Formats: sequence, structure tokens, C-alpha cells
Amino acid sequence: MLGAVIGGEEGVVCTPESQFKEEIVKGAVLKAGLAHKADSDKTIRDLNQHYRLIHWGLDPIRYRIPQPLTPRRVRGFFEMLVQEYAALHGQLAPRVWVDHTPNNMVFHKYLSQVFADSRFIHIVRDGRAVAASLIKLDWGPFGIIEAAEFWLRNLAFGLYAETSDPKATRVYYEDLVNCNYGGLNDALAGYICPDGPDELSWGTPRFDVPEYTRHQHEAVGREADPRRSDAWTRELSERQVEIFESIAGEMLVGLGYELQFPNSQVGPGKGERLQELLATEIIYKRISRLKRAIRIYRTSKLVV
Repeated sequence: MLGAVIGGEEGVVCTPESQFKEEIVKGAVLKAGLAHKADSDKTIRDLNQHYRLIHWGLDPIRYRIPQPLTPRRVRGFFEMLVQEYAALHGQLAPRVWVDHTPNNMVFHKYLSQVFADSRFIHIVRDGRAVAASLIKLDWGPFGIIEAAEFWLRNLAFGLYAETSDPKATRVYYEDLVNCNYGGLNDALAGYICPDGPDELSWGTPRFDVPEYTRHQHEAVGREADPRRSDAWTRELSERQVEIFESIAGEMLVGLGYELQFPNSQVGPGKGERLQELLATEIIYKRISRLKRAIRIYRTSKLVV
């Protein structure tokens, strides 16, 4: 959502998610300047077959990743891909690449070494809203217990980035959908938006959502909708909320969110844990994995 909006600024390009970059970037940092067994041709073949890169819509890559891997060489390689994507969408020589891959915070310490002048925006959202959104998707988590643990685990990487990198900025999802851009000033003013983010245009993003993720990114291209902030109160049952708060309540409070069960929360019992385990592992997860595999195949073939 935010990536698409920022991507509408002059000289900025927002690309689809780029999970395919993670291991190459990590390898460049860990093995910088060292000769190793990386096969450039094989790496290129693997990239060409990665469904995430296929959804960028680029022609098959005919370039070699320079060996040995170094942060400078790897950065140049990915900047070349971004320039090709931008040209494909009518943007010439963008000066800023906006990358909204969810795992960017997980790989923050590697990305910050390869892209030394990068800025990181850590979007924090009410974990109960995150759970309500995730359990409807076909890639999980599929139950409220797993969703609470998923939120805490991934949130930790963003919080660590905030404390270790002065160029990592926290913003709240709820502020964004209410058009409160105060938390974005440090990250964007003078870097993407010369006068700060107050003039961001929500209705005219320059980002084409790939077919593969269009079903879960329906809000991209629409005006900010404050009602999305508390949609979880209508989508989750009271028991689901109570279970989530029993697991992650302290973190919710620490981030400034109010609990629906502030005095006491009854955590999940053995029966509830077993029920979620059986439902997610045996039923939902298998069905969802099949649906996801079909979606990847169908949309990848569509792009090709």
C-alpha cells in the first residue's frame, strides 16, 4: 500500500516483491571478496525460474552475476534489473527503488550493507488486524495461535532494525490510513519527497499489482480507508481476540494498542491447541498449499 503510493513520486519506481534477491545479497556480504563455488550460470537459471521474478515481467536474463560476489557487484546487478523493470513501465532512469518485500526486515543487516544508502520503513500494525488479514490467505498462518506467534516473531526483526540502524524508521499503519504522515518525515523528506510526505497521492499509484497477489492487495490504488484500522473487531471472534491477547498482549500494550481483555486473558487450552493443529496442519494447510501452488503455476504461465 505505502510502496505503491511512494512509487507514484517523481523519479521513484516501486517493484513487485523480490524474495529472489535475499540469498544472493546474503552471500555477497558473508563471502565478500572471496572466491567460492557459486555458479553464475546456475544462479541466472534459478533466477529465471523464480516465480517472483517472473512476475516482474522481464525478458529472460542474459547477464552474468560477476564473480566473486561483492556487495558492490551485487548491488549493480539488482539495480540493472530495477532499471529494466522501470523501462518496461515507461520510467526512465529512476533515482529511487522502493522495495516492499516483507522479508526485508529479516534480511536488514545484509541489505543495509549492500545498499548502504538505503532507508528502511518499518510499518507496525495492530497484531490482531494482522492476524485477521493473514488467516484468510492461502499461505498461512491459518490459526489465531500461529498468527500471534508469527506476528511476534516477525515484529522482532523490525524492532531490532529500529534500534540498530538510524536510517530505519517506524510508522504505524493506523496513522497511514488516517493520512497522518508525521512518522514518515525522517524517512522521506529530502530523500523521496523534497517537502515531506504531506502531498502523497493515494489515488494515483504508479504500480501494477502482479496477478499473483492481486487478490490480497485490493486496497492498492484506492483512497486511504480509516475503517480498515479496526476491521479486525468485526472479523475475529471474541475468543480469537482473547487468545491473541493472551499470547501477545504485552507487546500490543508496549506499542500503544488497547486490549479488549485488559484485566485477564485466558490462554488457549490443550483442546484448542489440538483443534488448531489438526485444522491447520491436516486440513487448511494442505488445501491452501495446493491452492497456492495452482495460483503460482497459473499466474506464472500467464506472465510467461
